[in-house]
Order: sequence, then C-alpha cells, then structure tokens
Amino acid sequence: MQRSLSDKQINAEPSPYSDDPACPVELCQFNGVTEEEMRALAFKPMSKSCNLDSVPSIILKGCFGKLLLIITQIVNVSPSTGVMPEALKLAELNPTLKKFGADHEEYPNFWPISNLPMISKVVEKADAVMSLPTV
Repeated sequence: MQRSLSDKQINAEPSPYSDDPACPVELCQFNGVTEEEMRALAFKPMSKSCNLDSVPSIILKGCFGKLLLIITQIVNVSPSTGVMPEALKLAELNPTLKKFGADHEEYPNFWPISNLPMISKVVEKADAVMSLPTV
C-alpha cells in the first residue's frame, strides 16, 4: 500500500517562542560543508544576480576565492544556530503569465517566480546537502 503525505497526521504543539506552530521534525546534526564543497555548490547560483544582492554576481565571482572562508562560515553557522539573517530572507517577486495571451488582470493566471539573493541560494543549497544522512 502506497502512502501519501496527506495520509500522515502530524500533531504539533505551538511554540512558546513564536506565533508559528512548532515543527514536528527536529534536525539535530548537521554535517558542515568544507571550502571545497562550498566552491562546487556556490559556483552555479552565482551566474544570476538579484536586485537584492549588495554585490553584483560578476564581482562576487571575481572575489570568490577571497570570500570563500566567510561564505562557508555563514553557510555552516545558519543551520546549527537556526538563525538566518533577515536580509537573506527577502526575495524579489516576479509574476509571470502562465500562458501566452492569458488575461493579465486575473491573479490566477500568474506564476509567482521569486528571485533570491545569491547567498540565500547558496545557504539553501548547502542546507540540503548538510541535512542528508551520511552513509
């Protein structure tokens, strides 16, 4: 019998520290990324800039070797402390029409495409790698 996510019930108690309900899953061990892993993870997201980036990606690419240590530290500290800087939580939203010729006055005709700052993309990508169990 195949189970779907909707078949599983999760009962979560509200967190006393916020208005959001507590997450029922706890990730308590993170495998930090090394500078070499960071070099491989970060290179692809640097191909695109976001208006929210304080430094254009072309400049960041040129200085990446010098900034590698600090970017690696940001990526490794974020999941272990559970803190993501507010500036890295922002995204630029670009609504895109789902179909050519669709009515641009109707909200359901749009896909909400978000563009994240480069460091946010790198942290997100690294978190996915760090959360994988080691074999």
